[in-house]
Amino acid sequence: QDPCIGIPLLVQSFRTKWWDKFHDEKYDSKYLDNFFNKNSILCKSAAPNQTTIKFLQAKSRASAMLAQAKTKKEYKKSWLKCSTQWILDQKTRNLQRLQSKQWISQTIPPQ
Repeated sequence: QDPCIGIPLLVQSFRTKWWDKFHDEKYDSKYLDNFFNKNSILCKSAAPNQTTIKFLQAKSRASAMLAQAKTKKEYKKSWLKCSTQWILDQKTRNLQRLQSKQWISQTIPPQ
């Protein structure tokens, strides 16, 4: 019961039991280095790849353009502009991929 206001309080205490059983001396830096070398997938870099960066930039630009619209007509115009730009970007990327595949097939002799 709280002495100031005279209302009973409900309080629950928690205790984490497993931490007392954790032996940190077992896991020295050599052990951890070895573990992460064997499990390299756990150490992937947080830096996004170039495709993700371009996508996030385009998404940010589109969001900003759509947020500026004050009427439905402006919103539709901005949306069409964004989608058209996205389609053009996709076509350009596909063309670049096709050209690079053709270049690779021309420069590498068949085996």
